[in-house]
Amino acid sequence: MARVTLWLHLTSLAAYFGATLAFVLVMLPTVERIESHEERLRVLAAMLRRLNPLLIGVLGVLVMTGAFSLTAYKARLRGEFFTRIGEPLTLKLVLAFFFINGVTYVAFGLAHRIVRAVEWGDPVPPERLASMVRRMRAGSIVNLALAAWIVWVALAIPAGAAAP
Repeated sequence: MARVTLWLHLTSLAAYFGATLAFVLVMLPTVERIESHEERLRVLAAMLRRLNPLLIGVLGVLVMTGAFSLTAYKARLRGEFFTRIGEPLTLKLVLAFFFINGVTYVAFGLAHRIVRAVEWGDPVPPERLASMVRRMRAGSIVNLALAAWIVWVALAIPAGAAAP
């Protein structure tokens, strides 16, 4: 079971990195090259309609598989849990907190609002759309940096630290 959990965790992490990099490096530049504001808004909403569930789903899998693994480690190590991995784990969990909030902000705070505005026929002025795109790009880049930092911290946990 531990291998399946690890596989799901790593696959979800790879899916997050890939989807977010594609969003920042491919999707947003493509949308920004579209001349018509209405067409730009329609295309962006169509992309986000598919990207948002992926990002939120992957985030959920990351959180749950991380929690499952942590519970198993704690059960095996008992009293030595914090002695062996407490310091890097604390940093990893603090970073994960900011990462979760950052991904949620981009997906629900910005992207979802664009999708809903298009679906409900609400106007999105060009300057407001440009501002939201800038914030989605910046937020996604910060989230990628946080995810990379979390991976780096996880790799800093000594090999075998979770072994009994």
